[in-house]
Amino acid sequence: MIEVMKMDPLIRIVLSEQKLPPARQYKWSVYAYHFQKGNANYIYNTLTKQCYLLEASDNAINTRNLYTTLDMDNNASLGQLAKDYFLVQEHEDEDLLYENLTEIARSLKHRKQKKGFTRFTILPTTACNARCFYCFEAHKKPVTMTPEMIEQVTSYILSSRYDGKIHLHWFGGEPLICSKAIDTICRRLRQQSVDFYSTMVSNGSLITDEIADNMAGIWNLELIQISLDGDETEYNHRKQYHTAKNSPYRVVMDHIGILLRHGIKVRLRCNVDSRNLNSCHRLIEDLNCRFPDKTNLSAYFTPLYEVQAKENSFSVWESCFGMNDKLAAYGFSEKSGSNLHQLALQYCMAQNPHNNIVIAPDGLLYTCEHCLPGTAIGTITNGISENNILKQYSSYPPVPKKCSGCAFLPNCTTFSLCPITRSSCKELQEHALLRSLHRELS
Repeated sequence: MIEVMKMDPLIRIVLSEQKLPPARQYKWSVYAYHFQKGNANYIYNTLTKQCYLLEASDNAINTRNLYTTLDMDNNASLGQLAKDYFLVQEHEDEDLLYENLTEIARSLKHRKQKKGFTRFTILPTTACNARCFYCFEAHKKPVTMTPEMIEQVTSYILSSRYDGKIHLHWFGGEPLICSKAIDTICRRLRQQSVDFYSTMVSNGSLITDEIADNMAGIWNLELIQISLDGDETEYNHRKQYHTAKNSPYRVVMDHIGILLRHGIKVRLRCNVDSRNLNSCHRLIEDLNCRFPDKTNLSAYFTPLYEVQAKENSFSVWESCFGMNDKLAAYGFSEKSGSNLHQLALQYCMAQNPHNNIVIAPDGLLYTCEHCLPGTAIGTITNGISENNILKQYSSYPPVPKKCSGCAFLPNCTTFSLCPITRSSCKELQEHALLRSLHRELS
């Protein structure tokens, strides 16, 4: 038996080697995931992130349901698997093991976290020049930062930030509608010698050479994510820009070229449902022809959130996996997926409100960039005041009944407050995990 992936270092600190009292029986852990790659057999622990390659002499160890300490004394590989929690005592409550382990790991990680916010997600406006049918901000009255609010936002960042390099993430709406607000905030922070870098989510339609100069310079923009939802016909139909004189698709493609020439990394997110699958294949071919140099260009396909919530969503996920493989074959780098080496201790930034904060254009503070009504945790003038709401986001409830005993729970991390729901969860997690494991072991 050969160890091919080591245990998560933080988990190794928390989880000492399992003691093996005599006269006990042991079962396979629910987190011990057996899989094959070619003719080779592996066991991967989804909780500890450790993986072993089974050699020919080890093949007999996965043919039984229960083992004794005597079995382990007679088989060194079996004994090592037990010490590493691939095998647990017959009546072990593994939901409780998961809860206790993650709670201690979070506590240890929290002690090492920096004081002050390290990441600010800033919405200069919730207005947008496109009318995507799937936008979660549709039918909401747009709000845009006033000049006074821009100054208050800058002051809040200065007073609440971590005393080191910070991350500014520009979100919207379409943040480039308020490019001058971004420019003002970045200039003020530079005047105060604040060390920062920034990222952005945008539709890419408003980029100019001047804005790209500011992105690469004053804004210190390292990455911009742009949504593309199909080929030219499909994209123009879905985006429905308010004042489009030329083909918006071609405009955005030209703007991607501008960004790449300025050395800015571009990530393309392609939102998929059953109606645009064929056009997405045509999009891949067009991207490959337009951008032969993919050094700073990545792309990925993912189902629309409303598709992810449906019971039959896995077929769309499968199509996305296939198209992502096609992108990889053409040389596009993928957005990182399942983390094979580190246990997920939180679902997203919303569960880490001590280091991440979202600033809405009206000055309200949130933990989640969706800024749902009734979930604000304070204001930039008074700071965090809604501690009950904050506690809901930063607390971790017991494992839900539907997730109990699931091998892929450690890759999911339950979070009941998330507005995004997914069906086909177990099937999806297994498929994604296998893809990542096969790539890792290639």
